[in-house]
Formats: sequence, structure tokens, C-alpha cells
Amino acid sequence: MLERDPIGNDARRAKRERTLGPDSVCLLCGYSRPEGLRSVPRRSLLEAHHVLGRANDAAFTVLLCRNCHAEITEEYHAHGVSMAPPVSTPACVVASLKAHGIFFEALSHSCTRLAAELQQWLDEDSDDRP
Repeated sequence: MLERDPIGNDARRAKRERTLGPDSVCLLCGYSRPEGLRSVPRRSLLEAHHVLGRANDAAFTVLLCRNCHAEITEEYHAHGVSMAPPVSTPACVVASLKAHGIFFEALSHSCTRLAAELQQWLDEDSDDRP
């Protein structure tokens, strides 16, 4: 199918790649088609998620789509992971451990999903072999 504005489309694709980086994907859901992502004014398409909460460790980030980022952050709030600067080292450790648990559970589900998808692909591929 012919594109209506191939030059404009290429420019938008190049801008998305510059903004997101090459081969950017959401760590949890695997969404990787930047052309399917929609920006919200002044917000990015994929976001840096502070795995332990920005107040606990500002440098530890992973790239998530806006939906997964919102879901994980909501889980943090629901489980009492403080986003405020910790009042003590033990409070920071408690918040960090809670955040790790929630994040790694989501990552575990993602790994299980990816393994199932790969197994399905391998099974389909073996059916095609002579």
C-alpha cells in the first residue's frame, strides 16, 4: 500500500527512534512498535521507571511503556512503597525490598509469557521441518 506522506512518515519514524533509542521495548510487556505508541503532550512514549522509587535510588531505572509504568507505580502505592525521601537507612531498605518484590513479580510474569511465546514458535517451527 502506498503511503500518503512517505517523507513525513520517515521523519516521524526517525524522530521516534532518536527519542526512544534503537530497538526500544517495554521491559515488561515487550511492546516495541513506536508507531503504535501515542504521546501525551509533555510526556514521553516510553518512560524511565525508577525500580526502587526515585527517592530510594534515582539511578536504577528501566524502560517501560506508559501502561506498565502506571500499573507498577500503582502496585507500589497499593503495597505502601514510600515515594518520599527515606527517613532512615532501614526505611530505605524496607521500601527498596517491597519495590524489588513487586517489580520482580511483574518481571517473572513477563519472563514466563516470553518463554511460552518462544516455545510456541519453536513448536510451530518444528512442525514445518521435514
